[in-house]
Amino acid sequence: FTGGNYTLYSLPKDARIGTSSLRRKYQLKSERPDIDIVNVRGNVTTRLDKVDKELDGVILAAAGIKRLGLKPGVPLEIDTVIPAPGQGVIAIETRNNDEYMQALVKGIDHGATRLCSETERTFLRALGADCNFPAAAHAFIVGGDIILHGMIGDIDRPYLMVKKTIRGRDTSLGRVLAEKLLVELEKS
Repeated sequence: FTGGNYTLYSLPKDARIGTSSLRRKYQLKSERPDIDIVNVRGNVTTRLDKVDKELDGVILAAAGIKRLGLKPGVPLEIDTVIPAPGQGVIAIETRNNDEYMQALVKGIDHGATRLCSETERTFLRALGADCNFPAAAHAFIVGGDIILHGMIGDIDRPYLMVKKTIRGRDTSLGRVLAEKLLVELEKS
C-alpha cells in the first residue's frame, strides 16, 4: 500500500484508494467498507502519480516496487489481502518429448514452491474461476503441512466475500477449500 503517511487502517473515511484488481477490491472493502475503491490502470509510475493528484493511496505489488528501486510503501498482511493464486511463482514449460530440457530444468525445481502453486491452482480450477472472478489463494508449508488461505467474492453481490484458512497434506486441499468457501458464500 502506498499513500503518504497512511496505513490501510489510518486512512480517513471516504479515502480514495486505487487498484485494478477485483480480488483486492473485495478484500479492501471487507477491511474498510468506508473507503472508495477507484479503478486505476497504467504502469507503476502512472499509478503512483495518481496518489499525488487524485487518490489517497494505491495498492501495488511489492515485487514491482522493489524491482524498480522505488521507496517501499506499507506492506499489507497476507491474511488482509490474500494474493492471486500463483502470484510470484516463476515457471518453466518444456516440450513433452524433450527429455534433455526436462532433466535440465528439474535441477532448479523447488518442490515446496511447486506443491504450493499446484494447491493454489487446484483451488482456482475447482472454482472454475478466471481473472474476472474475485478469488485469492496463498499456500505455504509448515511442518510438512500445507496451509492454504483462500477467499472468494460474490460477483452478484458486490463486496460480499468469505475467507478461510485450512491445513492439509496434498494439493486436493485446494478443491476442499473451494468447496467450503462456495458453501459459506451461498449461506451468506
